[in-house]
Amino acid sequence: MRVAVVGATGSIGTAIVRECVGRGIEVIAIARNQERLLQRFEEEHLVSLAAADAHRFQQLKQATRGADLIIHALNLPYYEWEEHLEAVTQNVIDCAKEHRAKFVMVENIYGYGLHAQPVSEEAEKRPNTKKGALRNRLEKQIWDAHQEGVDSLICHFPDFFGPHATPTMLHQTFSSTLRRPVGIFIGNMRAKREYIYTPDAAKALLEVTLRPSSYGETWNIPGPNTISGHEINQIIRRYYGRRKWLFPIRKEVIRMMGWGDPMMRELVEMMDLTRYPVKLDGTKYRERIGPLFHTPFEEAVTKTLDTLNETEKHYS
Repeated sequence: MRVAVVGATGSIGTAIVRECVGRGIEVIAIARNQERLLQRFEEEHLVSLAAADAHRFQQLKQATRGADLIIHALNLPYYEWEEHLEAVTQNVIDCAKEHRAKFVMVENIYGYGLHAQPVSEEAEKRPNTKKGALRNRLEKQIWDAHQEGVDSLICHFPDFFGPHATPTMLHQTFSSTLRRPVGIFIGNMRAKREYIYTPDAAKALLEVTLRPSSYGETWNIPGPNTISGHEINQIIRRYYGRRKWLFPIRKEVIRMMGWGDPMMRELVEMMDLTRYPVKLDGTKYRERIGPLFHTPFEEAVTKTLDTLNETEKHYS
């Protein structure tokens, strides 16, 4: 089997490539930035590198040639979603169709909207944001392609964190504490939210995708448990062995920051998910596949902070 990972240097893409290699699976690692591909995977003998822009179908078609399975792990900055995300997703789907490959989508929770109870795959999707509505349009593209003969599946995950998971809320927290005693936490510090460590997410994703019976279905992959900003603050303090404070950044502040920052402007509508967090229900996975593997949260944060500090030293 040969797996193409589109977005191989992104938050979850790097972890997926490494999980494949750990299982002895050949990988085509695809990203726009050739230098970053070399930095991440040059030493991996099972990985071939392909620099390609997912906005350009012919480039992507060439890059994915020879793949039996294509994993769409590419995400774009929020402010590019409305204009580009549907077209990029269609390009990845069309590559799977062209090469008669299976298609897997790494998906978030936005399309579900706000739910008080853990969300199963059968839960009604009632998005409360324009981004959630857009994610549901992407899912329609995927299921339309599945009806046309492209074996497809979708895996929903909570917020990612981990080495190289830079465009994430927890990355903002971790990176803000590297050199300063006071860092930031986006949202309510008391609300218990769900996160998943990217190597654990990649492991669960491969367990699903390598089973032929998984296709034509949606799968929800929860994190180990929920955790508050205050609890995360305590883990950070133990890691550094000294006092570190996290300052909560609330919706009103994000809105003001958005006056000059397009990413912050797009983040405003997502802030309700930090006040009323959604938790995924992993019953289907446990019943059909088995127990989910989860690295203990403090250990996962420690490994993430180790990577951030090593990267900081390298470039300082």
